[in-house]
Amino acid sequence: MANRDLKSVIYTADDGRDYATKIDAAVFSQLGADTNPKVGGADYTGSPELPPMPRNLKPRTAKVSNAGNKRRVVCLTPDSSLFLGDETTINLQVLGASAVSYARYGFTQERGGIDHDPSQ
Repeated sequence: MANRDLKSVIYTADDGRDYATKIDAAVFSQLGADTNPKVGGADYTGSPELPPMPRNLKPRTAKVSNAGNKRRVVCLTPDSSLFLGDETTINLQVLGASAVSYARYGFTQERGGIDHDPSQ
């Protein structure tokens, strides 16, 4: 099995809270016309320290397809170009093959997460 190249990034929840998470580096590196990552977000260097994304938080996604193969791509910010539909394609790795272009056909909103101050 090949090793995945995961990158530490910041996921910004709909309520404005930031969380540390990881995403495929090849997905994060794809820039839109605005020269920002198509999936939004920013590199996470570990400072300031951020909590990991809560397990009950289902992140927002863009729905994409290629020849009937449907997938979901996590969008790290609510204003990411792929989530909003300003960008309509993204290249995704296919098992045993090179990356192929997937077309956006929809999205899912973020669900769950922390609805209270976890320090209380």
